[in-house]
Amino acid sequence: MTTASQPAEIDPRLDPRNPENPQHRMYKQIEDGVSRLSARAGGVPDEQNAQTAMSLFNRADQAGLKSVDHLELNRRGTQHEAGTLAVMVQGQDPYNPANRSAHMDVVEAARQKIDDALQNYQSRHERSAFQNPVFDQNLTRNFEQAQQQDNQNREQPTMRM
Repeated sequence: MTTASQPAEIDPRLDPRNPENPQHRMYKQIEDGVSRLSARAGGVPDEQNAQTAMSLFNRADQAGLKSVDHLELNRRGTQHEAGTLAVMVQGQDPYNPANRSAHMDVVEAARQKIDDALQNYQSRHERSAFQNPVFDQNLTRNFEQAQQQDNQNREQPTMRM
C-alpha cells in the first residue's frame, strides 16, 4: 500500500530510461529534444529538464506515438501564446497534418514529478500487458537478459597487478 509520504515502487522494466525498455529510443528522442530547446533558451541540463522529458514522454505514449521525430515549441496561435506548448510529431515532415502528434503545456510538463509520470506510464502498461502479452514478454526477456549480462560481468575475475 502506498501512502502520501511513500511513493509506489517503480518497476525498472517499465522505466523508459532503462535501455532495455522497448520505448527507450522514444524517451531518448524526447530527452535530446528537451535539452536542445533548453540550450537554445540559454538553460543547462537540470532536474526540471528531466521532469519535462519524462512528462512529455508519458504524454507521447498516451497519445500512441511510437517515435518523436520532432519536438518544438508552438508558435503564436489563436488560443495559446507562443512557446507555451511542447509539440511532438511522429514522422519526417513536422508540418504534415497526417502525421501523429501530441502536445503538452510546458509549465505543466516541467512541474510534474518524474515518479508521478512513471507511475502513470507504469499503470497504463501494466493494464495493457494483460491485453498484449507479447509486450510484457519482450519487456521481461530484455530485462532478464540485461540482469544475466550484469551478473556475468560481476562474476568474471578482474586482473590485478
